[in-house]
Amino acid sequence: MTLIQAGRDDIGDCKGIRFVQSGSKDDEVVDTVRAIKEYVFSKKYTVRDRESSRNVGFGDIAVICRKTEHCRMIRDACEAEGIPAYLQGDVQIMSTREGKLALAWLRYVNNERDPWAFVPIMADMDYTPVQIKAAVANPKLIPQILVDQREELYKKRRRITDLLTSLFQFYSLDNDVTQAIISTMSSVHRGSLLTISDVIRIIENDIENRSTYPVENLIDTKAVTIMTMH
Repeated sequence: MTLIQAGRDDIGDCKGIRFVQSGSKDDEVVDTVRAIKEYVFSKKYTVRDRESSRNVGFGDIAVICRKTEHCRMIRDACEAEGIPAYLQGDVQIMSTREGKLALAWLRYVNNERDPWAFVPIMADMDYTPVQIKAAVANPKLIPQILVDQREELYKKRRRITDLLTSLFQFYSLDNDVTQAIISTMSSVHRGSLLTISDVIRIIENDIENRSTYPVENLIDTKAVTIMTMH
C-alpha cells in the first residue's frame, strides 16, 4: 500500500485516504452515502480553510465514479437522504429521469392520446399496471391530475422554457439536471421555428445517441460534487 501524502504543508494533519470495499454496486451506493453523512455529521473530520480549521461540509466532498450511470445512482441516493449533491461534467441529461419526464410530457402536450406519453408518466407516478392498461384502452380514464397539468402546459407550448420550468415545478424538481435540460432546450428553441414535435425528436435522438451535455453546479455551491474519473 502506498502512503499518500498531501502536497501542501499548510493543511497540517487535515489529510488522509480511505478505502471501503462493498459487496455490490447497490451496496457501494449505500456505503458512499453513509460515508458522506459520517464525514459531515460526525464532526470528527476537519479541513483547512485559509488560516483556520473547520468541520467538513458537503461542499468539501467529491465522489468519483467510473460511469455516468453510477454517478446518477449516487446523486439520486443523496437526494433521497436530503444530501445536496450535483453532477459535474458531461452527462447524458436526456437519459435521466428528468429528461425522460420532459420527453413524455412534451409528447403528451403534443398528443393527448399518445400512449407513449401518458403511460410513462403514470408509471412514474406509481399507478398500477391495471390502471395504466385501462387508460390505454380508454383515454378518458387518464387521471384528472394529468389532464389538468396538460391543459396548463399546453398554454405554454410555444414557450419551451416556461413549459419545462412549470413541468419540473409540478414535480418539485430543481437541480443541476433540470437546469441543464431547460438551458439546453431553451438555446435550441430560441430564435427558431422549431415545433414541439421537433424538440421531441431532438430529445429522442439524444437518448438514442447517448449525447452528453455539460452540467455544472447551478443550485448550491455547498453540495457534494459527483463526477466520472474521465
